[in-house]
Amino acid sequence: MASLNITSFAKHIDELRVFLNDQNIDILAINETRLNERISDRVVKVQGYDTIRRDRSTNGRFGGGVCFYIRSNILMLKLLVETILSSTDLDSQLLEIISTVITSWYKPPNSPHEYFSHISTLLGKLDSENVEYFFMGD
Repeated sequence: MASLNITSFAKHIDELRVFLNDQNIDILAINETRLNERISDRVVKVQGYDTIRRDRSTNGRFGGGVCFYIRSNILMLKLLVETILSSTDLDSQLLEIISTVITSWYKPPNSPHEYFSHISTLLGKLDSENVEYFFMGD
């Protein structure tokens, strides 16, 4: 697993394709993608990987967004949607692979202090469920 911050991600997709072709990475989290509804999944497709993205809701804000690249032969059980992640102000994503939860977060500059309480709540919930988890982000 790996995590990268790639600002304006669509502009760097060819570099990412070369990187993933040269590396032995099964799961890659990318933060600050700056993708939106005008950029199709086809534009950011990487051969041999499934893409799961969560673009930032515009709300007058630019930037943000997170996505995962998961090697196509890995069985992903589900994309977890947590009620604590329902806020459009959070750039985060969780997924479950086998019995492992993987999460990626991006904290925009000047985010309110409450942002960290969401992270703390999630970590508490994962701890209480006694599951293995990996927390990646920027």
